[in-house]
Amino acid sequence: MSMATDLAPRLQALPRPTLQAPSLPTKKQMFDRVNKVVAPIARSGLAAPLPVGPGLVMLRTAGRRTGRRQEVPLLSMRIGHLVLVGTVRPTSHWFKNLSVDSAPEVWVDGKVRPVEAKVRTGPFNLAVLDLLPGGVRPS
Repeated sequence: MSMATDLAPRLQALPRPTLQAPSLPTKKQMFDRVNKVVAPIARSGLAAPLPVGPGLVMLRTAGRRTGRRQEVPLLSMRIGHLVLVGTVRPTSHWFKNLSVDSAPEVWVDGKVRPVEAKVRTGPFNLAVLDLLPGGVRPS
């Protein structure tokens, strides 16, 4: 018997590999992956907006169902003590949380600052975050 005829039965007994296309990540998985990279940059203040201009902030809100504090990095526009953030996605949980949270906070310049939020819903959901003077929330 030759070596080739010896190997033939063994090769036929091996499981045949099946080719499968890799599955694409879901939207949530994509956002989670991006946020893992962007969140530390937003907290550090490296990409924070100047007193006037665009930049990256980290918004911290309480979950409307769980009450747990949640953070999300957002692109923003700052004009003095006002920070504008928005979304066109009607299902953005951070926006829904912000609209009911009584004590939201935002990371600006590497520091957590309490804010007073005014939200406007529509085709473009807009939130105006007013950085409270001296970081003191009115009682």
